[in-house]
Amino acid sequence: MKRILWGLPACFWIIIQCAPPPPVSIPHRPREEPAIRVGLTWGQTRVVFSLEKDGVLSTPEQNLAIRGGLNEKWAVSVSGGTSKDRYRLVAASMSTRSGAETMSREINQKGYSNFIQEINHTEAPDGSKRLYRIVLSNTFSTHEEARRVQERVQRDLNTFIIQEGENHSAEKLVMTHLSSGRTITSKGPMTVSGTNVIIDNLDVGKGFHWQGRETRVFPEKIIFTRDSRGMLAVINRLPIETYLKGVLPSEMPHGFPMEALKAQAIAARSEALFKTGRAHSNEPFDICADVHCQVYSGLSRNHEKTDKAVLLTRGLVLFYDGSICDAVYSAMCGGHTENNEAVWGGKPQPYLRGVPDGPSRLRHYGSLAHERNIRRWIDSEVSAFCNSPRYGSLPALEYTKKYHRWEVQYDQKQLQTLIARQTGQFLGDIQRLKVLKRGVSGRILSLRIEGSRSSLVLNKELSIRKALSSNTLWSSCFYVTEKNIRGGIPQLFILKGAGFGHGVGMCQTGAAIMALNGKSFSAILTHYYHGTRIRRMY
Repeated sequence: MKRILWGLPACFWIIIQCAPPPPVSIPHRPREEPAIRVGLTWGQTRVVFSLEKDGVLSTPEQNLAIRGGLNEKWAVSVSGGTSKDRYRLVAASMSTRSGAETMSREINQKGYSNFIQEINHTEAPDGSKRLYRIVLSNTFSTHEEARRVQERVQRDLNTFIIQEGENHSAEKLVMTHLSSGRTITSKGPMTVSGTNVIIDNLDVGKGFHWQGRETRVFPEKIIFTRDSRGMLAVINRLPIETYLKGVLPSEMPHGFPMEALKAQAIAARSEALFKTGRAHSNEPFDICADVHCQVYSGLSRNHEKTDKAVLLTRGLVLFYDGSICDAVYSAMCGGHTENNEAVWGGKPQPYLRGVPDGPSRLRHYGSLAHERNIRRWIDSEVSAFCNSPRYGSLPALEYTKKYHRWEVQYDQKQLQTLIARQTGQFLGDIQRLKVLKRGVSGRILSLRIEGSRSSLVLNKELSIRKALSSNTLWSSCFYVTEKNIRGGIPQLFILKGAGFGHGVGMCQTGAAIMALNGKSFSAILTHYYHGTRIRRMY
């Protein structure tokens, strides 16, 4: 991939003032629009695809014409080769040595021996050329062994698996035309260009309530290659603005007002550039196409309104103190956003502070980290941006009603079974769900599940949500009521909660209401990302 050069002199940066924004001027010598490599799927043994029309297949050995048409199916797989590898768990990746040392100490304090691994990576948009991984000391002989340990430590750490000592030189990629049986082999990546590509049965929304499989259409170029485990990865390499046209309708309803869509476009562009070289540094792509990074649906959901939002904000990126922002966002904060370090650990970011999603009078509830206050908060119809009855009848906002305040009930048997399946630990009769720590938004950051046989402490917002739902609980901002207690054992657990998602950064529903109230995209972004500025990068 062509390296992206970002060292333009400061005189060519154009800073947009906050509200209302003046027209954005284009630098005299604008930068070239960067390309991005999006991992559509990886860890696969076989992928089936077709072409909208005849295309070109490029390999290190040759260029070939390949047949298109929806009835012309092709399959790609990895064949041959062996490797003797070892696997490790990475607990965090930091862009600075000092940040890595701080994180390493925090992880040591939790009882996990680790070391810092410095690696080179594709130059990131902020100009950094180093990445510092905090790697757990244990090694594993198989990926499955590493995965089992990964599941056991997830209550304390969000880890990913890397492979060391890999040697896949004997492996080949094999592309087969399913009707004729014709095969094409290559020792290197296979790139399809000259046509849109339809990928069959892609996994989408893994772990969430919309999880499933979809067939999606992607613009050229599609690259088939090996991932860090030597298995098959499918990558879409394309200009970042084209990529964003596939992100916006997947991350925000096209029926939302234009100023909200423009704010979303800038946040998504910033997030993509921030994650490049960080989110999947051990894989042959920059970011993934699912919830872990941003949902990218290719050409399958494009809409003229979201396309227009991308066009109107072309090249605009959020910056804080000279660096691209990690402009995360979630569907609905429930009335208050959360601090970034509370959800993911690491260094607190000044632009990702938890704030009331609306008027300052929301503060009269007191600290939402206190149990009595959060119960009163959740039981109230707070007048937040993401809870405006005035706009509740709009079709694009109709679906959000159930997320502002929600309720889930489990009987004793259901909760026992759910926790055992989701955590791998059978605790006996569930006696209590005890909150140990909450964040500024009231989200639970540490939860002890007390059972008749043993107890389990969950220390991550996402771990809590996954443990208490088969498809990830809407948020960890909830309180528990235990009812029908027999012999000290509750027979019914009622979880009453607020919001949908981690709650850090922009509240997408709140952004829509702000736009409907006449706020500009810059005002929206300033509200959710304090102290940031918008600059045109290209």
